[in-house]
Formats: sequence, structure tokens, C-alpha cells
Amino acid sequence: MHALKQFAQGFRLHFEAFGFLAHERRLWPLATIPLFLSVLCFALLILVWIHYAGVLYAFATAWLPELTAGAWYTWLWIGPGHFLLFLLGIAAFLGLLGLSMAAAYLLTGLLAAPFLDVLSRRIEERVRGSSAKTAAGGALRDALHALREEAVRCSFFFGAQGLLFLAGALIPGAQIVTPAAALFLTLLFLPLDYASYLLDRHQVRFRERWHWVWNHPSLMLGCGLGAFLTCLIPGLNFAAMPLLVTSGTLLALRYPPQGTEPQTHAEVKLSGNLSAPNAPSQTTRSSATPY
Repeated sequence: MHALKQFAQGFRLHFEAFGFLAHERRLWPLATIPLFLSVLCFALLILVWIHYAGVLYAFATAWLPELTAGAWYTWLWIGPGHFLLFLLGIAAFLGLLGLSMAAAYLLTGLLAAPFLDVLSRRIEERVRGSSAKTAAGGALRDALHALREEAVRCSFFFGAQGLLFLAGALIPGAQIVTPAAALFLTLLFLPLDYASYLLDRHQVRFRERWHWVWNHPSLMLGCGLGAFLTCLIPGLNFAAMPLLVTSGTLLALRYPPQGTEPQTHAEVKLSGNLSAPNAPSQTTRSSATPY
């Protein structure tokens, strides 16, 4: 029951993040920039796919064999074989489309990383009621740092998924396990990725981040599933990045990993208190006005 409750809390966090953004109108300009970049990248992707649909379909199906009929009776298995290959070709084409959409989404995240870092910083300041940590080099250094860290996270994710793909392609029988493993890794990676803007500022090491994820498996899976489904909903996926960065920041503030300060400076009323578990009770309120 505790694991199920944690799972539900992680999933529900995205609704709380939506309520947070809806009330904090000062954050809307920061949230609009990633939204604009998402629409731009996906519009360009759609134009490319419309213009080169034939070439891309040929590329996606080049590995499929060609079946030729000899005698008339060979159509008894050649006909169903052609239909099966057609279905495989459509699946390969859609898979290539999905992969390109994922790449476009990650590219958008890379371009929007400096703005998302500022958004995460403003959320932390709003929740804590005090200024968030700032790098010594100022805003430009913060932006470059966020860009570099996002590139590292994308490289790690693609590298891990690539290893799973190779294992499924080269090891007999691994195809049964690798899709589930890839999905499981994705669900754990998503909350880690969107919380990383706050974790980067607090210099939480990579090993400590994964310990944080593994110490809250049900919570992270619930949060990751909510993020995964959000990215799949047409239209909503354009606005997903600022929403999910808000979710990730609130997640790290409520359940701080080792190396970050618990949220004890402010009390923000969403559907509940965002105070970290086991945080000392507050006798005075922050100057930040809760809603």
C-alpha cells in the first residue's frame, strides 16, 4: 500500500505543477519560450516528413526481404507473407517517425535548457522564499552550464538505450526483455532529467542522483509515467517541458536527495504542503505569499 501511495503521489505531482504554473503568472514568459521552441522544432519535423515521406519509408523498410512467387500455388504463403511484410514496413516507418520525434523533443530540450534552468530557479525561489544558488559567473555561466549538463544527460540516455537496442539485436531471446527494460529506464530517467536543473545548482553528483532515484522507486515510476503520458498527448506535448521541469523541481524540493537542502523556508499551498518529509515544522511563515 505504501508503494502504491508513493506511485500515486508521483503521478499527481504533474497536476500540482500545472496548478503552480497557473497561479504564478510571472513565470508564464519563461514557460512560453520552450513552448515556442517545441512548436518550431515539431513544425520543421512535420515538413521534412511530408516532403521526404517516400525516401524515409524506403530507408525504414530497406532491411525487409522481397518475396517473389514462382508457381501459382506459392501464393498460398507468398500472399500472407506480403501482407506481413507490409505491416512490418508500416511499423518500421512509424518507429522511425517516433524516433525522430523523440530526437526533436530532446533537441528542443537542449535549446530550451537555459530558459528551463531560469524557470526552475524561479520556482525554487518561490517555494523556498529565498534566492536560489547562482554560479559565480552569473547568468551567462548558468546558461552554458545548463546547456552542457542537458547535453550530458541526453548522451547518457541515448547511450543506455543504444546498448539495450544492441542487446536486443545481437542476443537471441533478448528481444522479449529489452523493450520492457527500455521503458523502465525511460520512466526512471524522466523525473531525474527534469529535476536535474535544481540538482545541478546544488552540485549533487551523478551517483547521488541515481541513489535518490533508487531510494524512491515507486515515487519515481509514478512521476515518470505521468511525464511519459504527457509527452504522448498531441498538443499537450508542446507545453510539456515547462510543466515537467516544474514537476521535477517540486519533486526535488519535496523529496530532497542527499546534497540539497530540505524545503523548510516556505509553505506553498497547492493540493498539499510542499514541505520535504521529516522537515522541521515551521513556526513562522516566509515573506513569500502562498496562494
